[in-house]
Amino acid sequence: MAHIINDQEALSISIALANLYQIVVLVKDKDSLCHVMEWEKGLDHFAINDGESFSQLCENVYKNIHPEDREEFLILSGQEKIHEALSREIHISAECRLRHSDSGYYWSRITICNAKVENSPLGREYLFLVQDIHESRVKEIQENALMLRKLYNLQTRYDELFEENMTDSLTGCYNRKGFKYYEAATIEEAKKEGKSLFVAVIDLNGLKHLNDTYGHEAGDIGIRTVADALRASAPEGAKIIRTGGDELLVFAALLSDSKEPEEMGDRLSGYLKNYNDTHVHPFDVAASFGYIFEPIGEGVTSLEKYIEIADEKMYQMKESTDPYRR
Repeated sequence: MAHIINDQEALSISIALANLYQIVVLVKDKDSLCHVMEWEKGLDHFAINDGESFSQLCENVYKNIHPEDREEFLILSGQEKIHEALSREIHISAECRLRHSDSGYYWSRITICNAKVENSPLGREYLFLVQDIHESRVKEIQENALMLRKLYNLQTRYDELFEENMTDSLTGCYNRKGFKYYEAATIEEAKKEGKSLFVAVIDLNGLKHLNDTYGHEAGDIGIRTVADALRASAPEGAKIIRTGGDELLVFAALLSDSKEPEEMGDRLSGYLKNYNDTHVHPFDVAASFGYIFEPIGEGVTSLEKYIEIADEKMYQMKESTDPYRR
């Protein structure tokens, strides 16, 4: 047998709802009129009168929602949408910032829930509820922001360690680990985007002479200078590798009509000439280089063949330009 709620029990329920919610409105589905059960004083600036329409309630609320959050509320502001949603769910809700009488915006949860049995011939009555969730939402946002900062710091540190592990300490260029990592990515880029492969081999002239005559620090200066020259002259996005000793490698996937490969040699020579004209060391720095630039062949999985061709061209140049060639 169904229990009939008496007036005292109804009052207790009303008080409980008022303690939980800032706004409690019963909407009669038959005539779409609102019966206000609770409306907190701080929200009086957009309150509706008892008996006003549901559309007026939605309009008043909508105007006082933060502009960035209004779209979230639109799913709750039409009876057809509400009927459709409540046919699938017991209640529907949206979280948004609601303007209070002090002109501040505070996080609220707006909920609409069934208030009548599903098979009622008069349709469904429902409660329109607004709950203050500002404190918990702000705390959640702060915690999420803190977590994002921690994740960002971890990602930054990971990237730093990743780069450090693949970087040569003397020149700042990539080492052989970096070569393996970027070799595959460059080949994939060339295949996927129909680009050509540019591979250049560069060798410091006279490293043994520098070491024997001026000390190993001079040799290190020479290697670093050539690395700096390559950073200034290589095509944008090209990877520069110190493969060992005084040998460096440059490679990139470039558009087939790019002029960068043939221009790099002039830029490299110009950089070294300017360095030699202005430095204070008792020696000059020079380098030999060779390159290949052609469409990627079918089945290519490494740069080995390209490096061999570029290396051979580099030694041809070294024969004629390096007085201390090995």
